[in-house]
Amino acid sequence: MSSVRVVIGAGRPNKLPALVCEYSIKKHNPGAEVIHTYDRPFMYGNDRTLHRDRWSGPIQWIGTNPPMGTMFSFARHMVPEICGFKGDAIYVDSDMLIFESMEQIMEIDMGQATVLGVQGSHQNAVQRMDCAALLKWTIGFLLRSNHSGNDLQRNAHLPKGAFQRRIPKGWNDLERRTPNTKLLHYTQMPTQPWVKPGHLHGDVWFEHLAEACASGFIGRGTVEEEIRTQDVRTTWPAAMYPQPHVLEELKVRL
Repeated sequence: MSSVRVVIGAGRPNKLPALVCEYSIKKHNPGAEVIHTYDRPFMYGNDRTLHRDRWSGPIQWIGTNPPMGTMFSFARHMVPEICGFKGDAIYVDSDMLIFESMEQIMEIDMGQATVLGVQGSHQNAVQRMDCAALLKWTIGFLLRSNHSGNDLQRNAHLPKGAFQRRIPKGWNDLERRTPNTKLLHYTQMPTQPWVKPGHLHGDVWFEHLAEACASGFIGRGTVEEEIRTQDVRTTWPAAMYPQPHVLEELKVRL
């Protein structure tokens, strides 16, 4: 049985790329446990609209300088609580594709660290966490703390030595794919393949979507629904949502 447990960070508008990300994970990690956040209350309000502070859910930010990335920017901080503060888990954003076994990440010696990041990266979009050692890492505690949003995103709130970059390069390649790429991150929202045609590595994302649909992993109706409902989700930029060209690409590939 696989020891891989992955939490995919996504808000409600990111359901389709999150499902494609899950497909890519299970393609190379058949026994992996995958947990989504797009359907969690913190990711959107009961009416699926964001609050005035641009963060969804009942928790209000009271720290300074909240990061204004995506609506799931804090999803990584939900991981230990979601996992019941037990075992290890890997966190990834939903705008990614995985090409290799994530057992490679699980086999890394964590030493004295409780959170691992990717070597040479300025992002923390891919992390391995020792959930049992992160009992205070709950979304409520962090948002009510005095840490700035930027500090939380950089893991600067952790004790010295608790966060270390031991995951090899290639596990968070931004907008590029090389022979050493293990994880491709479509990090630029306006040009993501499900948003705008013509991405240099858009074909590989659509290939995964087509495979997922052909196998029944993602229902064609799910794709159509995500595109149909985009016009009623007006709080966030259009770059968050799947666009109609996705269906045209899917027709070509199926």
